[in-house]
Amino acid sequence: MYSSTPDRLGPRQATHACKLPAKRGAYLTEGFSSTSTFIKTIGVTKAAVIFIDFPDTPATDTVQSLYDNLLPGGAQFFNISSYGQMQLEAVSDMKFHRMPQASTGYRWDRETFSGTSQLRYIKDAIAAAGGGTPYTGCEVLYIIPTRAARSIGFSPTSMGAATLGDGTQVKSVVTFGQDQWSWGYGVLNHETGHTMGLPDLYPMDSAGRPTEYYVGGWDLMGLISGTSPDFFAWHKWKLGWIEDDQVACIGTKGTSSFTISPIERAEGIKAVAVRVSDTKAIVMEVRSKEGLSTDSCTVGLLLYSVDTEAESGTGPVRVLNTKPSSRGCSPSKGGELTSAAYDFAKAETKIGVAANGISVQITGVQNGEYRVSVTWQ
Repeated sequence: MYSSTPDRLGPRQATHACKLPAKRGAYLTEGFSSTSTFIKTIGVTKAAVIFIDFPDTPATDTVQSLYDNLLPGGAQFFNISSYGQMQLEAVSDMKFHRMPQASTGYRWDRETFSGTSQLRYIKDAIAAAGGGTPYTGCEVLYIIPTRAARSIGFSPTSMGAATLGDGTQVKSVVTFGQDQWSWGYGVLNHETGHTMGLPDLYPMDSAGRPTEYYVGGWDLMGLISGTSPDFFAWHKWKLGWIEDDQVACIGTKGTSSFTISPIERAEGIKAVAVRVSDTKAIVMEVRSKEGLSTDSCTVGLLLYSVDTEAESGTGPVRVLNTKPSSRGCSPSKGGELTSAAYDFAKAETKIGVAANGISVQITGVQNGEYRVSVTWQ
C-alpha cells in the first residue's frame, strides 16, 4: 500500500520496442520513462531507519528485535531477486525515540487514516530522532514502531520527499505497522517496491475481490505470502535487473521461437513480450522452484497481461487464468492462479490467448529452460 504521491513516472528509459510508455499523471504504473525520482535499484541503496515508541506504549522490546524482523531478510530478498545487483544497507542509531503524541492520536486505523495524519507522524518521528545521526547518501526512510504500539496497524508508504534531522533529503518514507509481524520482512520488500516505482497488483476497490485476484501468488506486489513471491520479469526489467537483450519482443504477427530461462537465474532470455498495442502486452516467463520461489507448488511457463494505462490496484498486471477449472495447488497462498504455470513434464504444452489471437506451444525443456513457439494471428 502507498499513500500520497506527486506526479511520478517509471524508473527506466523507453528504448526497447516492448518498453511501453508510462501513463502521465498516474501514481504508479507498469510503464517505462526517462525520468524518475524513485530510489536507485543498482548498487548500494541506503535506508535511514528511525525506531520509535510512544507515551502510551513505551517500548518493551529491543530495536535489535525490530531490526532482525525486517532488515536482514529484506536485504537478502533484494540481493537474490536482483541477481546481486542491489544491496540494501540500513543506517540507524539503533535506539528508540519517543514520539510527542500517544500512538492512538495518529488515527492509524484504515477508516480514519489519511495522508495528513501520516505526514504529521513522519515529521514527529524525524523531529524525535533529531540531527545527531548522519544519514548522508540515504534515499528512503523506514520508521519502525515498537511492537507495543498496537494501534499502528499497517504499513503505508509516503511517496513524498522528507528532510531528515541532519539535512539529508530522502525520496520516500515507509511507515511500518503491526502487519510486519504477520508478513515478516516481505512487507519491507513490498513497500520498498513502491519507492522503486512498482504499483500494487492486488485489488484496491470495494468489490470484495480477494488479494490474489489478479496475480495469485506470483509476485510480492500482489501477495506477500504467495508461493512464488519473486518479482515478475517485467518488474525486474523495469528495475534494471534484466537487460534489454534478455527480453524478446514480438511486434508483428507471425510465428517465432525462443528459449526462455527461469527468472530465478541471471542468465539467458528472461521473458518474451508480445506488444499488442501502445499500452498493452502479453508477457511470458518461466518460473521454477529455485531462488525465492522454493515454495511454488507449480512450475513452468507463466503468461500475464501488462496494461500501462491501468493504475496501481486496478490490475495493471493480470496472470492469465487459462486453467479456469483448476482450484489452484495452494488456495491459501495464491488461490486458483497458483496452478497457472504450464508444466511441460505434465504434458501442459499448448496455451491459447483467444482475445489477442496468441497461441504458445512448448516444444521442449532442457536444464529448466523452456523452448517455445509463439504464434500471433
